[in-house]
Amino acid sequence: MIPAGRGTWLATGRPLQHRDLVISTLRLNGAVHHYPEDLLATVKAGISLADLNDALAGSRQWWPLDPLGDGSVGGMIATGAAGPLAALYGTPRDLVLGLTAVLADGRVVKAGGRVVKNVAGYDMVKLYTGSWGTLGIITEAHLRLHARPQADRSRVFKARRPYELAAFARELGAGARLAPAATEIVSPEAATVFGPEGEEWWMAVRWLGHELAVDDALRAAEEESARRGIACEAGDKFWAPVAEIERHLRPALTVRADVPLRAMDELIRLATPFAGGQVPALMASPLLGRLWVFVSPSLYGAARGERLWALRVEELRREAAESGGFVRVERASPALRGIVDPWGDAGAALAIDSGIKNRFDPEGILKPGFFVGEL
Repeated sequence: MIPAGRGTWLATGRPLQHRDLVISTLRLNGAVHHYPEDLLATVKAGISLADLNDALAGSRQWWPLDPLGDGSVGGMIATGAAGPLAALYGTPRDLVLGLTAVLADGRVVKAGGRVVKNVAGYDMVKLYTGSWGTLGIITEAHLRLHARPQADRSRVFKARRPYELAAFARELGAGARLAPAATEIVSPEAATVFGPEGEEWWMAVRWLGHELAVDDALRAAEEESARRGIACEAGDKFWAPVAEIERHLRPALTVRADVPLRAMDELIRLATPFAGGQVPALMASPLLGRLWVFVSPSLYGAARGERLWALRVEELRREAAESGGFVRVERASPALRGIVDPWGDAGAALAIDSGIKNRFDPEGILKPGFFVGEL
């Protein structure tokens, strides 16, 4: 059985050993049960993020996730997906209080609850969050909400070199004023999604909070960018296309790398030889230590076969590991995912992962062979 919401992540993970049945949660999309005084909502797994936040808008509350793609809320929880706002609000592990799941044998189980402090013993919510549907199918969730900020403003800064922007982002994050809620750097190839083609790197910075604090942070950032010779312009329309960047670019290969913040500059530098000396479409989150590499079909085809790309993935993986990070193949052809492990080496954790999988799904019914170690 293959759990799926909107099918956003079906090109992820190891090729499945068997594929008999796809179970979709899209029709689990009933009414949102909203408890505004508790900053809580209970939702079915098939609802979209846009529909959820529309239902919460009247109370000026939201579930502040902004991952790539347009997956269902259940899919976001199952994959642990998060976007630029994770720098301020965290990931699904921080924003899910409880959930209901159906196990491979049909049993319905509940984990967590509808209050923040609800864990006595093992935190099963965090176990299901990021399990990619290999332990059970999430059908309902209790979500921790946040109040909508009074002010939400952004600026886009442009420079010839990404390292200037990364250093500027660190300066903004370490300053005495309001820290950015989200920061994204995109290469010229990726910036075509947001505006005319050019040779400059873009960095969008978003501030959320009290009106006066946001105004003060914006003014200070503009003054500092002028001092550094970095161009600045309005950027409030930048964020909506970020979630759709893969749909616009249509890459043949998407790779994600996570490293400590101190290694962000080095990781951006390493992404260029990864694509054979050409700069692919890149999107980096300097406040999160995360980098996305989007390889176009033409660039992918020029490398003459999946084995060369497998070698490049492993080389990038080794370089990231030296800094204490990891590399994951997010989306790729089944042929490439059959050659290189999309997840990388789980190390000593594999024994724990295997024990958990055997306990929850001893017959290997849910996505067999998909996860780390072919679990």
